[in-house]
Amino acid sequence: MSAMASIVVIGDVMLDQYFYGDVERISPEAPVPIVTHRYSDYRLGGAANVAHNVVALGVQAHLVGRVGDDANGATLRQALAQLNIQDALVSMACPTIKKVRIMGMKQQLLRLDIEQKTPLTDAEQAIIQARIHETVAHAGVVVLSDYAKGLLGADLCQAIIQSSGGYPVIVDPKVSDWRAYSGAYMITPNFKEFGAVVRTVLGDSDALENTDSVIEVYGPKIREYYGLTYLLVTRSDRGMSLVCASGCSHFPVVSEAVIDVSGAGDTVVASLAVGLALGRPIQECVHMANRAAMLVVKKVGTAVVSESERAVVLG
Repeated sequence: MSAMASIVVIGDVMLDQYFYGDVERISPEAPVPIVTHRYSDYRLGGAANVAHNVVALGVQAHLVGRVGDDANGATLRQALAQLNIQDALVSMACPTIKKVRIMGMKQQLLRLDIEQKTPLTDAEQAIIQARIHETVAHAGVVVLSDYAKGLLGADLCQAIIQSSGGYPVIVDPKVSDWRAYSGAYMITPNFKEFGAVVRTVLGDSDALENTDSVIEVYGPKIREYYGLTYLLVTRSDRGMSLVCASGCSHFPVVSEAVIDVSGAGDTVVASLAVGLALGRPIQECVHMANRAAMLVVKKVGTAVVSESERAVVLG
């Protein structure tokens, strides 16, 4: 791990479970495929996947969030320990969020979400804030991984952003109201999320096309409205677009081979954080994120770059 930087990831932590099997026939009970189970595995999801991507790129990660005092929470914590992710989670009464995916013929056939979207109580928020205060003392970058599961309320987000000293705060959003993130260093929506915010803020009900000109027209307005230093819009097969005070820069895709986009947004925000923590210029950070994303979407399920691929991402 690099001694030069530490990244704190705060957000909705999840456990992903995958069941893999073969599909050879359709069920006589309903028009659905029968999957003959071969094997299964667990992976880190949500904010935990962001932290996994950080350590995969060779930088230390601290993970702050809530987890249930249950078997899934124990499995998640064990995975963190094996990956040398610094566990700053808080055990609470709500169950650990879990996503179960049924995979057949290398394709996702079904996803089952086991979760309770429960906002923090005042007492729980105080506990989380204390844990954050302890953890960010020596942070190089802070990432807010918001999956809209109830952890990152507006008050908590603003407390983190407004109290940030020398570290930038990067937000990966899942809601169309970004007031909670006002003043952040960077927000990293995908194009669909960006379009929803444009409609919310500017009252434009027309469907937006995923074009450079749309980013160039609306991106600066959104960046200024929320007081952001940078806005990075991920655009699937059209690459990424970075919006800053001096204008927009577009970054085309590195590869068009896409197998599974699960967790690609986590990879993008983690790579940006790593680049910033290592002192890279913002343009190079975006190039790193672009390269990393194109590597993980070629893999099945929630994935990170391998040790051999790390050099490709870091350049």
